[in-house]
Amino acid sequence: MTEDTVALSQEEAFELLAYLLASAHSCMYDPPGYGTYRLATAAERLAGAWAPRATGTLAQYLDELVRSVPRQSWEPVDNPPQTEAYLLERIAGLASEIKQRELGDRSDA
Repeated sequence: MTEDTVALSQEEAFELLAYLLASAHSCMYDPPGYGTYRLATAAERLAGAWAPRATGTLAQYLDELVRSVPRQSWEPVDNPPQTEAYLLERIAGLASEIKQRELGDRSDA
């Protein structure tokens, strides 16, 4: 197995899928801002499952994401500007990882 072929075990994928679907349902009834919390939590769960299989800067990025999401979790409700800045920083880090691997530039797709 290589870093390109396996990021999640089947069990981890099912757990994440179950969380996403349950969260989607809950968002129908949750107050505004909770959707952001639920998506950030899903990203943290994915990163936590993927990090042990990753190497190099990707592993560092995933570890930092796992460490930072729990303390940021309720910020959407308490401080939207801080949450936006946090999310934009994480998105920029992910974009850098994607660009480094040339994943967004697939001519065969």
